[in-house]
Amino acid sequence: TGITGLLIYVSFFVVSFAVSLRLYKSKKANEGVCQLAMILSVICGILMVYNAALRSEMAAYLVFFVFALPLISSRDSQYHGETAAKA
Repeated sequence: TGITGLLIYVSFFVVSFAVSLRLYKSKKANEGVCQLAMILSVICGILMVYNAALRSEMAAYLVFFVFALPLISSRDSQYHGETAAKA
């Protein structure tokens, strides 16, 4: 509650930005998806101050889905890389 909850909430967006940036630089995931997640994490940081849009359920589901896309893309590329190496 209070400041602790706010710090945990903000840290999620910071970590999402950092993970997307790491995957983007290492080219392990789709570049467009990583860029989308990085931009959205910055927008979410701004919206926390200026707007209450992230408090609605529908917005949260879409935001968290976009944050999951770089990880899904990196695992997909790892899977396809392993199957191509075996063939």
